[in-house]
Amino acid sequence: MIEELTAEILAAEKKAYGKVIRMMAHEVNNTIGPVNSILASTLQATALWQQSNQLPYQNALQVAFDRNNNLNIFMRNFADVVRLPAPKKSTIDLNQLVRAVIVLMEIKAGEKQVRFIDHLAAIPIYISGDEQQLEQVLINIVKNALESIEGRGEIIFTSPPLKKG
Repeated sequence: MIEELTAEILAAEKKAYGKVIRMMAHEVNNTIGPVNSILASTLQATALWQQSNQLPYQNALQVAFDRNNNLNIFMRNFADVVRLPAPKKSTIDLNQLVRAVIVLMEIKAGEKQVRFIDHLAAIPIYISGDEQQLEQVLINIVKNALESIEGRGEIIFTSPPLKKG
């Protein structure tokens, strides 16, 4: 009986935390949206920035705009964590999944002049997991890598060393 009550209390706490996190994300995003709209409009007002002494202010506004965007993304991702459904586990070829993500993200990489290099094993590497959730994780990792590369670059995908025997 204590185990059942403990499980119910934990489930209720998780649900409450999830609701609070979603509400916080909603409020943050509702605030950031209009602020970034004003910042973007100001940054695009070229008449404001014609004098060279205005450059520090323009740069400061751009930094504020970028930080707001990062906070918005962080809060959205944070809220998504509490929305994850229970995993639907199956046997997955990890190399095949990674290659599918490579194909999916190649256009985005090309736009940023980033090249993907595939050093994945030719043989399958089977794992147990939720294919959709793992795919989303891999997409997020690749997106983060693309965002962190300035100019041309490479993202190399390698398989772990396989044990023999």
